[in-house]
Amino acid sequence: MPIPLSIHNLCDLLDKAAKESPNKIAARDREKKGYSPWTYSELSNYSYLLAAHLQQLNVKENQTLALLIPNSKWWGMAFFASLACDACVVPIDTKLSAEEIASIIKAANIKKIITADIYNEKIKKLKLLNLNLENIISIDLANNGKAFLETISKNKSSNIKRNNLRIHPAVIIFTSGTTGIPKGVVLTHGNLLTDIFDMLRVLEISEYESFVSILPLNHVFEITGGFLSPIALHATITYVRSLRPDLIFKTIKESNMTIMMVVPSFLKLFLSKIKHQAAKKAGRKFELLFHAGITLNNIGLPVGKLLFANIKKNISPAFKGFVCGGAPLDVDVIRELATLGITVLQGYGLTETSPVVAVNTIKYNRFGSVGKKLPTAEFRIDYQNNYNHGELLVRGGMVFRGYFNNPEETNKVFCNDWFKTGDLAKIDKDGYLYIIGRVKSIIVTASGKNIYPEYVERFLKKCDAVSEACVVGIPEKSGAEKPVAVISLKPDEIFDENKIKNEIKSLLKNIAEYQRPKEFIFIEKLPLTPSLKVKRKEVLKLIKARNLLTH
Repeated sequence: MPIPLSIHNLCDLLDKAAKESPNKIAARDREKKGYSPWTYSELSNYSYLLAAHLQQLNVKENQTLALLIPNSKWWGMAFFASLACDACVVPIDTKLSAEEIASIIKAANIKKIITADIYNEKIKKLKLLNLNLENIISIDLANNGKAFLETISKNKSSNIKRNNLRIHPAVIIFTSGTTGIPKGVVLTHGNLLTDIFDMLRVLEISEYESFVSILPLNHVFEITGGFLSPIALHATITYVRSLRPDLIFKTIKESNMTIMMVVPSFLKLFLSKIKHQAAKKAGRKFELLFHAGITLNNIGLPVGKLLFANIKKNISPAFKGFVCGGAPLDVDVIRELATLGITVLQGYGLTETSPVVAVNTIKYNRFGSVGKKLPTAEFRIDYQNNYNHGELLVRGGMVFRGYFNNPEETNKVFCNDWFKTGDLAKIDKDGYLYIIGRVKSIIVTASGKNIYPEYVERFLKKCDAVSEACVVGIPEKSGAEKPVAVISLKPDEIFDENKIKNEIKSLLKNIAEYQRPKEFIFIEKLPLTPSLKVKRKEVLKLIKARNLLTH
């Protein structure tokens, strides 16, 4: 659906929802003694009371304002309050150290932070780092925000004048980056609105949806898909506020969840838990039905919803599906979940594209692909050397205009008005997009062959003992590169390393010999970004620093 003419900025989404669905639950937090909800009327009221308070603190148009708040209704309130003042929101990863947060504060010229009492220790450290912070507004979550609400309720919220339009900046997302220094991605109100309404146009979802949020709100995937899209629908968001699997699964069922934004690591955990519980309950019968279901699925007979109807019912009776992004997803995980009657809609995008530019839908879902392009997105593939794939370029209203105060890096990623994604891709005859790997990650062998690490890693991760895997190219004297696999094993189990190597080598027989790693390195933990992607450059540094190569 196109952006409604009445929607000029993101705050208009909240205004519309509060006017048309004032008594509907907008957001609720899971707490020790149940759920703490706000209606759309309450979310709007508190957001504008805080906006009035921020204006008294002299928050100015286009000023950067940091949010260091856990996933919760309070985050949404602070987000809309900041935008109502025409400020630009910088969401901070709550897992970062004080020193890492300080680097973002300096880079984005932040003078004001909205935070919560659970981060008091980090705030104390920030105060010692001479950052010239003018205001630190803290929410007393330990007391359910009572003192905070009393403070902002002294203001009048009726005369909040907004100037921001679709062309103005709304958020700056500092990317974690798998290959280099984080950059601030500036996304406008229009970028995010374009992506929201493009997604709502292709996904069969409505105001009756119930979303559960577990992904961090400093990532644009959760901001767009798990926060702003539900607000645009007048749907309900439930925040788990914990990464404990038992609490996540319990919240999914209790909230009657229908849609959820997830990353591949969650789906692997989810699949493992379901299979374990089903096998424990039904034993050999489940194993036989499961393998029969996979066979029937592969020949075009999706009987999972009939064979395993109780599994879906036990997850959530109204469950429609997971929307997965953020990292490559093994197609076998999708197939196994489909066998159990569970729908996974894999999509694709980058922070720079707000983020989604392609997604599978319930009606059109091709396993292994990341779906078709969104209605207003344009794709171009730069084919080279007679390959059937090339670098994907994207154009459209969801594409950002540049990195914050970094014109040099901005110029590197644009070819005229086309954004260079850095991803190798191909498009089939029906318009489905397939991601092959990253341009910068390609390993070139002595024979001139190209190795795509992401493809090889997919086979390594099929080994039950493997937690994470990264294939990197080690330079040789000839100037070519040798593929080396760096692997971390699952933490709470004891494995025989030689046995694992043999199992991995057996799995790698399914790929060409030149693609197989020439050496295997086992380490305790691979360096990951906050979005759980392996930092390839850090892996290379680690190999060199620890002298891990045997020859």
